[in-house]
Amino acid sequence: AQSNLGYLYEVGQGVVADDKEAVRWYRMSAENGDAAGQNGLGYMLRHGRGVAKDEAASVNWFRKSAEQGNSAGQTNLGYAYDLGVGIQRDQAQAAHWYQKAADQRNDMALNNLGDLYRFGKGVPRDKAKAAELFKAAIELGNTHAQVNLGNMNRYAEGMPKDEREAARLYRLAAGKGHSGGQKQLADLLLKGTGVDRNMSEAIRLYRLAVDQGNTAAMNNLGYQYELGEGVPQDHVEAVRLYRMAYERGDKWAGANLGEMMAYGRGTPRNMAEAVRLNRLALEEDLSLA
Repeated sequence: AQSNLGYLYEVGQGVVADDKEAVRWYRMSAENGDAAGQNGLGYMLRHGRGVAKDEAASVNWFRKSAEQGNSAGQTNLGYAYDLGVGIQRDQAQAAHWYQKAADQRNDMALNNLGDLYRFGKGVPRDKAKAAELFKAAIELGNTHAQVNLGNMNRYAEGMPKDEREAARLYRLAAGKGHSGGQKQLADLLLKGTGVDRNMSEAIRLYRLAVDQGNTAAMNNLGYQYELGEGVPQDHVEAVRLYRMAYERGDKWAGANLGEMMAYGRGTPRNMAEAVRLNRLALEEDLSLA
């Protein structure tokens, strides 16, 4: 009951949302040994909601929850190991905990485990296994898995190339507000790949994804403004979008920003900064090779 009340305060269901009050109830529940409360407290600590951010402490609570068999706690502990959040990165351990949660049909664990198998992170690379896990997650309504399986269809990863199926999956995710689905569907609509070409709908979807902070959509919409395709040509707006994406960590948007600086389009010419930005993107490319 205490963890349930914490959740109601966290999401503002039936009460005014109050992160501090959510933490108070989660902590009471967690300290009484309730696995759901331990997971809830871990989540609030990870994100610094209603309490000082403490990723290491969040891992301790996720572990307590996971060891009691709570699938959300197992998934969150797996995620901590997957990305090295509050603990040393260990993707084999991530796979271990995702698998335990996946065995309980946790949709996010199924998706995240599929991602590990897709890229061979912490487990042997197995595209067929990845697709199987994504399909299981999709059956439970997971939008991330819809985008991931869509990408596998689009790029012929372990299956025949099927851009129509990719578009179908992206559309499902986009319809539920997933920014990745919006961005990927926009890419297909822009070129008429797997769907009828529809420039105005592509631009609309890019804007929706940009509003959610999707940096790839910022970069792609910036490129449309640079070229003047689907929108009036506007180099100042292109620079603004490239810069927004770059400041959020997108090195490729940084390269595009650098090109604008090299030619003085939409921003004062700055060759030194243009070279620096392009070098960063090249280093990123080499690191992924």
